Amino acid sequence: MSSGNLPAAAEVGRRAERDAPAAAPLGVCHIASGDRWAGAEVQIATLLKFLAREERLRLSAILLNRGRLAKAIEGYGIAVKVIPESEHNFLGILRDASGFLSEKSVQILHSHRYKENLLAALLARRSRVPHIVRTQHGLPEPLKGMRALKQACVQTLDRFVARRVTERVISVSSEMTRHLTRYLSSQKIVTIPNRLDLESVHSGFTKDEAKQRLGISGGCPVIGTAGRLEPVKRLDIFLAMAGAVAGECPEARFVIAGEGREELRLKALAGELGLAERALFLGHRDDIYDILRAFDLLVLSSDREGLPMVLLEALSSPSLSAPGRGRNQIGDGSLRSREDCRSGRAAIFLAVRADMKLVWLSHFIPFPPRGGSRQRSFNLIRHISRRYETHLVALNMQGETRERATEYASELRKYCVEVEIWDPPYRWRGARWWAQLALSPFYHHPYGGRALWSPALGRRWEGVLAGNPDALVHFDSIDLALYFPPAAGVRKVLNHHNCESAMSERRAAREPNPLKRVYLRQQARKLRRLEEETCHQFDINLTVSELDTRTLLQRNPQAHCHVVENGTDTEYFHPSGTAPEPNTLIFAGGLSWYPNVSGIQYFARDIWPLLKRQSPGIRWYLAGRSPAAAVIQVAKSGPDITLVPDPQDIRPWIWKAAVFVCPIIDGGGTRLKILDALAMGKAVVSTTIGAEGLDVTPGEHLLVADTPADFAGSVAQALADDNLRQRLAACGRALAERLYSWGMVSQHLEEAYRCALDSPRHRGEAQEPGRAFETE
Repeated sequence: MSSGNLPAAAEVGRRAERDAPAAAPLGVCHIASGDRWAGAEVQIATLLKFLAREERLRLSAILLNRGRLAKAIEGYGIAVKVIPESEHNFLGILRDASGFLSEKSVQILHSHRYKENLLAALLARRSRVPHIVRTQHGLPEPLKGMRALKQACVQTLDRFVARRVTERVISVSSEMTRHLTRYLSSQKIVTIPNRLDLESVHSGFTKDEAKQRLGISGGCPVIGTAGRLEPVKRLDIFLAMAGAVAGECPEARFVIAGEGREELRLKALAGELGLAERALFLGHRDDIYDILRAFDLLVLSSDREGLPMVLLEALSSPSLSAPGRGRNQIGDGSLRSREDCRSGRAAIFLAVRADMKLVWLSHFIPFPPRGGSRQRSFNLIRHISRRYETHLVALNMQGETRERATEYASELRKYCVEVEIWDPPYRWRGARWWAQLALSPFYHHPYGGRALWSPALGRRWEGVLAGNPDALVHFDSIDLALYFPPAAGVRKVLNHHNCESAMSERRAAREPNPLKRVYLRQQARKLRRLEEETCHQFDINLTVSELDTRTLLQRNPQAHCHVVENGTDTEYFHPSGTAPEPNTLIFAGGLSWYPNVSGIQYFARDIWPLLKRQSPGIRWYLAGRSPAAAVIQVAKSGPDITLVPDPQDIRPWIWKAAVFVCPIIDGGGTRLKILDALAMGKAVVSTTIGAEGLDVTPGEHLLVADTPADFAGSVAQALADDNLRQRLAACGRALAERLYSWGMVSQHLEEAYRCALDSPRHRGEAQEPGRAFETE
């Protein structure tokens, strides 16, 4: 997740930054109530969590009540002053807040509600704070009687303060922006939608487990809503919809999470509608993400909303919203009266019943998530299974034992409703494998695909497709080309971990053995022909970078491409907080993968001797799976090189080293090893090829060098300069969080799937397979 409102805060503070000393951080104090934990409070906590990581900001907060918000902000290391409004009148709050500000150097006050807006205006004048910004989290709720009169007075005063004193007003939706422009200049308003903390928004339960925690059978459809039980939320509409659906879907259950003054009336209404046994009122819940995981359908029936946090948080449920104002941000249509609710029952019924199915065919078992491709596929499956009923078919390409394959399948069933692991026609790198490799020049298909297919496996695959006729099909590699023909006319996507033909061409160009070079060039031509003849027959081709997209489109201009970057688990791969071992390097990755092997050999041969002269006493760690003979030979070449084969946990070794090196000179795609290192707060030195496809800036996120002398010089500089390493580490970690967390990447995959499902090209059409689709 990016740091929410930080761009607006920076814009508001430009003049303040010019007035402050060049090296001084910008002081920002947030003012909020903190008496409850609802959408606005969640957004404030999320914003401060990520702003706290910005070295150029010095944050503090004034809260008018102690509660969950105060605890959360204090946990981020932010100075908090709690002034309980139940114990102070307004003048007392103003006095204590002024005393707190006198101890701080604050250039910006950022307020979050009406009372806090007025407090900020008075504090700014009393404490000489030069700039005020506020966030408008929602629209005023309709009230009656004296409460309406009081609200009108407060709004009049608040609008006066906004026009005369506040410099910027942050709006969380375009609908709210239109409302604000009625009395504010549009130049004063900045629209920044609410954001999610993707590090925290998750559930550890499957959908069935989440339902069972609520006492609901896993097979029962669950329609739910979450929020304050207040009149503006119009939960009477939700219950009316529930009553309309109940007759047609007897097994459906209806869940309301939240508390408020409407609770007794709503429970009575549920009884009147015959829902007493089928409507579950949960009250306030701290485990809201587990509750949302149980929903098959989220329904919002509010009269007014800003940009509902619960809608953003419902990552595990397809959502049907019934909004009033603000609907352009979250969907169209409004189910306002009970008659409208009944007319919408068919749509709700279909939404509950229409599980989105995904069949994922993989050329390897995507577990354990170690190594680039397995790490990518596992994490994408883990996240996409929150939205799709996922059926996984994996080929045991690397010849795992039956016991190990069963263990891996059990782990994958935590995310997939069905897991099948098939043995390929002959054992990987066994006698038959090598015999078929020798004959491969005489066949039309690249050998990587032929080694994974047999007529018997083809028939099993046809059975899988027949059993899931409406599913979206994900082919995880072009090496699965012989499985394509039965999927003609089916919605399908093709994933490219690399542009395989380009990678083979690059490898062939660097191969010194003439026989291998001829073979690799032949395989590259076959792969290129396969890409030319097949990629346009998929609704979407998934690539890991814009560079791979451009290369693939050169092969097949008719192909439809969507970038789904490689990513990293920013929760698992995190900075250690401890100092590394001085004068140490590490290379971490699969130690049998040929681009890694060639990169290690290049580093050992051309760069390591230069480094040892520039940095006496330097040590180099090589850590990863299945080290090849060439890597073992490198490790034996000197006592200052340490081989760490097959570590159970790679992180302690990366934390141990001062600099991460990626001297890759071959291969394709993007390197997950670099993303993992950036997420762990490591200074990285890479070649251009090693960092290609990543949205990194040399000198800001990592150092890039392409000659042995430059590479050695960059490594020596990073080892010697603590400030440089710390700056690279901070910028690299921030980049990983902003762009490359698996939660963020999985959103791009979901967008690609939606494009495939919306594509008209294969709806009811049986495609005529090209030559490359034919089996041999």
